[in-house]
Amino acid sequence: MSSSEPTFGTIPALEPEFPPVLSSSIREAYSLCPRKFQWEQINGYIPKEENEHLKFGSAYAAGLETYRRSYYGSKYREMSPSDRLSHSLADGVYAAIVNYGDYEPPEGSAKNYERLIGALVEYTLQYPPETDSCKPSMFQGEPRVEFSFTIEIPQVPHPVTGNPLLFSGRCDMLSEYNKGLFIFDDKTTGSLGPSWANQWRLRSQFTAYTVGAQEHGFAVVGAIIRGIAILKTKYNLAEVIVHRPPHIVAAWKERLIHDAERMVEMWHSGYWPQYGMENGGCGQYGGCSYQVLCESIQPTGYLPVYFQHARWDPIIREIR
Repeated sequence: MSSSEPTFGTIPALEPEFPPVLSSSIREAYSLCPRKFQWEQINGYIPKEENEHLKFGSAYAAGLETYRRSYYGSKYREMSPSDRLSHSLADGVYAAIVNYGDYEPPEGSAKNYERLIGALVEYTLQYPPETDSCKPSMFQGEPRVEFSFTIEIPQVPHPVTGNPLLFSGRCDMLSEYNKGLFIFDDKTTGSLGPSWANQWRLRSQFTAYTVGAQEHGFAVVGAIIRGIAILKTKYNLAEVIVHRPPHIVAAWKERLIHDAERMVEMWHSGYWPQYGMENGGCGQYGGCSYQVLCESIQPTGYLPVYFQHARWDPIIREIR
């Protein structure tokens, strides 16, 4: 063993567990690198340190969710449009602050507490709710925000329980636009441009949301993605509309079954290859958190230093 390998500390081992529910993020992790999927989902190790981008995005989404519920729902319906906007925005800002909590981003980061509040205000200036072309679909007087779904993956039972393997997802809103029904999702980023817009054209996440909505009886035809670039001195916003015709939906369903079958095969074999070495996954999103484990001859020594035992539940959307 190399003298540089750590030998301190232990974490009581969790039993390996095949996830009963898949999601777009879980499937993306598997496609990027099965070894990452093993560490994260099968063995149940997640990084101790919170990701500044995920934390900011979560708080921003929480703020917009509350803002939309307050504005389009019944809470302030009797108010004038201007009063309804100010009260709804205040609700959204409060929800974002609560979600952000006492998190301290890295020094110099543009994704901080003040810029979070400013981003919510900027959104309402760019897209005034009275004239916004994308309004939430309504049900019994309330907006369909934070639409969630769970569907069965056909032909692939869970390898341990034998129960149907499930797929779950949640989008920010079902939106009515140009007489059509769309998935609606907000994204935070560091920059906008052609590459940002092009990445959504065939993005599996939005095909998944389309399938989930269609399986629950909603005639969704595509997705609307609104992005906001968080810069230190300004904000940039952009909107992209993508469609999901039947042949793309059919291909997604076929691929989902294929991926689930490969996951089950790897579970039975116990071999989870490191695809990230070939496809560049090790360096994406600022670098894979599990690189330190893949580089080490004794990865268990790093587990108590950088990781904790927990698994993400895509249905309740909480760490368990």
